[in-house]
Amino acid sequence: MDVFAHALWTNAVFHAKYHTQRKMRYLAAFFGFGFDLIGFAPLFIYMIFSGRFFSGEQFPFEATNWTFSFAETAYNYTHSIVVFAISFILVNFIINSVMYFRDKINYKFYFFWPMLGWLLHILLDIPTHPDFYHTPFLWPISDYQYTGGIAWSNPIFMGVNYGLLILVYIGIYIYQKRKYNEN
Repeated sequence: MDVFAHALWTNAVFHAKYHTQRKMRYLAAFFGFGFDLIGFAPLFIYMIFSGRFFSGEQFPFEATNWTFSFAETAYNYTHSIVVFAISFILVNFIINSVMYFRDKINYKFYFFWPMLGWLLHILLDIPTHPDFYHTPFLWPISDYQYTGGIAWSNPIFMGVNYGLLILVYIGIYIYQKRKYNEN
């Protein structure tokens, strides 16, 4: 799925939990698209400055330039549910350890929910990458990649996807208006 759709879906999903906390919602949206930037930003910059991006030239992703191998390696890490789970547990452990030692008397377990935007990103990519950059969601435990589904770049899929996003955001707007008018 494209980065804009990832950000919009994550923002919409987290709207219910963080409807009054924009920073947390935007942080979740960043987790929803930011992991594509890790691997693909260097590749994108290389393609622009090498002239390949605007030339229309087809090039293999196995090219010898380091940006291609970096993008592939980063994709394995950033699109793995296993890596996500380990990171989620580790981050929540660190946050809760700090909070516990800071405020032992009133300590309450806390989940860093915005990080789930990363998981949503992976789950959205699994069925939308059948042709190109299959999602290695079980890496490093398994090399299995789901090859079914429909490509996010398919014009029909993009139309339906953005059509649904428009409907979801209209629904959020209507819900907010009704809630505001009740108060």
